[in-house]
Amino acid sequence: MRITSFMIFDQLTRSLQRNLEKTSVANAKLASQKKMDKPSDDVIAVMRAMDYKLNINFNEQYKRNINEGINQLEFTEKIMNSVSESLMRAKELTLSAASGALNENDRMTIAKEIAHIRDHLLNLSNTRFRGRYIFSGFKTETPSFDSTTFVYNGDNGKINIPIDKGTSVPINVSGIEAFTYGGISFAKILDDIRVALESNDKSAIISSLSYLDNAINQVVDVTTDIGARLNRLDDQLSRLDDSTINFRSLLSETEDIDLTEVVSEIVRAQTALESLRASSARILSQSLMDFLK
Repeated sequence: MRITSFMIFDQLTRSLQRNLEKTSVANAKLASQKKMDKPSDDVIAVMRAMDYKLNINFNEQYKRNINEGINQLEFTEKIMNSVSESLMRAKELTLSAASGALNENDRMTIAKEIAHIRDHLLNLSNTRFRGRYIFSGFKTETPSFDSTTFVYNGDNGKINIPIDKGTSVPINVSGIEAFTYGGISFAKILDDIRVALESNDKSAIISSLSYLDNAINQVVDVTTDIGARLNRLDDQLSRLDDSTINFRSLLSETEDIDLTEVVSEIVRAQTALESLRASSARILSQSLMDFLK
């Protein structure tokens, strides 16, 4: 088979075109820092990348949920600490009033402070966080306790936040849990103590101490539970951070170029192009001389 000048020229043209395409593709990768310019470049890799991105997005949403939950639970924890301090002060006053060393006037003075503590507890029970009553269950637009009857107006609804696939944690505490014991609100317990003090009813004053003890224990239980939830959210936040780092690493391995490899590819392609250009010039020059002869 005779090799014609046209065949040589055609082969050189195709080699040049292939190397130009390699150079162009490598430069595009270098510019975008990505292995794939379009899905058809590597369908399986694109699908893996989409899955990694989806998981990263899920993790970021779970982290936002957790941070919101932590904010509300920490706020609730502070409220419960104030409740505990108020009840402890009320117990201290009631113990003092139960002493036989105090007279009626002394108990009237204590009754006034008990009334202040009652009002403070009532205000705490109707606390709002970001415009919502946090102790009213699902009825976040309704004050938790009636300011006159001290009756609970909320429900036992648990507001759960997703923190992982198929996993959620409640971020609220109902007023029944936080501010009542045995169906009686803490404000009502203190109001009954106030009445007993104003009536100088020593027997009723002594009896009320057990109610205060139960209320204090109730608050301790609720605060402990809140602390456990906060620990769980903190742990989950750390796990999600680790998971996101892992997915980002996998995504980078799937999508991002190996800079050294791409630069080497460009250099090889350019070297091949220079060689082809030099070869083309010699071959075409020789062909022209043969033609002239």
